[in-house]
Amino acid sequence: MSFIAHGLGECEGIQFSSISEFYDHLKAWKIPTSDLCKKVETKDDCLKFHDKILKERESIPYEIDGVVFKVNDYDLQKRLGFISRAPRWAIAHKFPAEEATTILEDIEFQVGRTGILTPVARLQPVIVGGVTVKNATLHNIDEIRRLGIDVGDRVILRRAGDVIPKIVKVVEKGISNKKLEIPKKCPSCDADVILVNTSDLKCSGGFNCDEIQKGQIVHFVSRKAFDIEGLGIEIINTFFKQGFLKDPSDIFKLENRKDEIVSLEGFGEKSFDNLITSIKASRDISLHRFIYSLGIPEVGESTARNLESHFEKFKGIFEATYDELIEVKDIGPKVAENIIQFFQNPLIVEMVPKLLEEIALQELSKEDFKDMPLRGKQIVLTGKLENYSRDELKEILISMGANVTSSVSSKTSLLIAGEKAGSKLKKAESLGIDIINSDQCEEFLNDTKKFL
Repeated sequence: MSFIAHGLGECEGIQFSSISEFYDHLKAWKIPTSDLCKKVETKDDCLKFHDKILKERESIPYEIDGVVFKVNDYDLQKRLGFISRAPRWAIAHKFPAEEATTILEDIEFQVGRTGILTPVARLQPVIVGGVTVKNATLHNIDEIRRLGIDVGDRVILRRAGDVIPKIVKVVEKGISNKKLEIPKKCPSCDADVILVNTSDLKCSGGFNCDEIQKGQIVHFVSRKAFDIEGLGIEIINTFFKQGFLKDPSDIFKLENRKDEIVSLEGFGEKSFDNLITSIKASRDISLHRFIYSLGIPEVGESTARNLESHFEKFKGIFEATYDELIEVKDIGPKVAENIIQFFQNPLIVEMVPKLLEEIALQELSKEDFKDMPLRGKQIVLTGKLENYSRDELKEILISMGANVTSSVSSKTSLLIAGEKAGSKLKKAESLGIDIINSDQCEEFLNDTKKFL
């Protein structure tokens, strides 16, 4: 294991005036630094340096995906400060994505949480951007048709943003006689496969399909749902295979399987105790997070919050009619049908009462609405915001009852505009919508009536 020092954290007993002075001290102390770092003066010097490093990239003994330009003077850095989570005194210039050629050895179809079958390319291993790539997603059958791809073809592979592998095109057709066959049966449960939206294949087995069941559990424990640490995909797969988990309600019974779990490879007393502690901590959950955790098709965070705000109690959502559901903000006929069909599924009807016995569901009351001064208000964020990240401000606004949307319309109550606000600001001005800048956020959050 080796490392290269590149930044200064907390420092006591010595002060540095600049990055270059800090690096000089590191070298004197025999702490490894990058020999590639250089002080430049002008924009042209920056561009020349970027091009130089790009050309030398292959010979550098460690992986890099771009160049970062920083203001050298520490006092200037402090004066410039930060915007959201990014410093004003530094900017990253990424390199173009790297490409390589390889052979497509097979195409397999994986079943996701919603039952959609995603084609995955199995590739002859190839190094792209310093990483050995063996798999790449093909998205759907339309993408396969667009590429005109078959097993045995030589293809160009690109790591988009130096992260996600993507097949760009076929450069040479293979001699294999194995043509791609679109599956008619689910590879997991053997149920019929149906075509939806002209390009997506879907398993018709529903919750009788093991892969859909596992996907439901993975979604249930995710950060925006029950947020249970220690239950990752691999552990869920293991527990599912062992018969410990069949649906999300089984999670809360894992503490009764201590002897079986600690006997598994990779598990011990401490990891088991940590998992159970995390599960117990998740039992108190808000209504909107509970609704989101169930994985109802096309019911995301925003829709779950709208359901919570409209019905206030889970019983109202569970028993809601079509006519009642389409009265909820932003819920149309398709989503209303999805909700009704979901709660009519016999497996869900059986699971929900078991879940409700295990959790402490935090439902809304009339008192809660007194602390929601923005209830019914539609707010849009745009531009680079001061003091808050976009996610942080969005969460605060939602907790105050607001519906935070991505586009400006006549229904928008307020636009919060940061630096470099573009078309959304112009549209809000043309519609006569109230606008505040990011410097006014704190004042707005403390006294919403002053602005609305």
